[in-house]
Amino acid sequence: MKPKIVLSILILFFVLSFVNAAELDYAETRAIMDKDSVNIISEFKIISDKDEIILFEIPEDVKKVNINIRDVWKDCQIIKINKTKKADCGKVSKGRFITLINFTTRKPIEDLGKQKMFKFEDKLPFKARDYSFVLELPTGYIIPKKENKIDFFLSPNPDETSSDGQRISITWKDRLVQKYSVLAITQPLVDQKSQSIFTFVVAIAIIILIAVAVSFYILKQKNKQKKTVSVSKPKKKKKKEVVPELIESEQKIVDLLKNSPNKELWQKQLLNETNFSKAKLSRIIRNLESRGVVSKTIYGNTNKIALIEK
Repeated sequence: MKPKIVLSILILFFVLSFVNAAELDYAETRAIMDKDSVNIISEFKIISDKDEIILFEIPEDVKKVNINIRDVWKDCQIIKINKTKKADCGKVSKGRFITLINFTTRKPIEDLGKQKMFKFEDKLPFKARDYSFVLELPTGYIIPKKENKIDFFLSPNPDETSSDGQRISITWKDRLVQKYSVLAITQPLVDQKSQSIFTFVVAIAIIILIAVAVSFYILKQKNKQKKTVSVSKPKKKKKKEVVPELIESEQKIVDLLKNSPNKELWQKQLLNETNFSKAKLSRIIRNLESRGVVSKTIYGNTNKIALIEK
């Protein structure tokens, strides 16, 4: 009888520990892919009724992991447990709060000649109720097609595919996830050999145009000296300002910065002016910063956002 009682108590403790374990209200991992490396940015909202340790597995080549908890950035400790590399980002107190994790790795990219393979398993510290993984391809790269099907080179099948005119973004969505694996085959829109030939042809064309322009200028100057006729210089046309195409929420941030002193505001001021959530405002600022529209300067536990003059 006693062994049964002990077993029941152990099962009860196990169930209670599972129920009280922290979870993520939502999680979004964004992999910004370069030709040789990937910048991994994970954003999630922790929900916990007790203090928790943020510990998760990372690729073997990662040397630095940054974490932002309650608007404060710090470095995580990189350790090995059973020959597995992990990031120990310390203990956090109970509650609900947004967390950002950032690190760079080369491990997910494998060179296949003309193509590159991206293979990554996202390992979160806790299970997420709603989860999304966004892969941003390098500028000028695409997903090849087989029999007009793009899904042949993506696993699993994506939920969304979009582009901002420079980068293609692929999005996968799921629920109740703590680990999620993604595989994608990508290649340049123009292969390097064709690009080299194109660059050579363009260079030759530019040289010819410059030679023609210089010859025309010299002949024109000689004619001026002979005729001794003064010619008024044409007025230089003003360059049109290139304004990035913005969505409504991004335009709202830009307008607030334009109308502020020195064209800069604290992130908390933007939060109050827009009534956006912290997560939404962070995503908008990160998108504007990656496109060179704004700059972000960290001051202690907050950020100053400034409009970049074009």
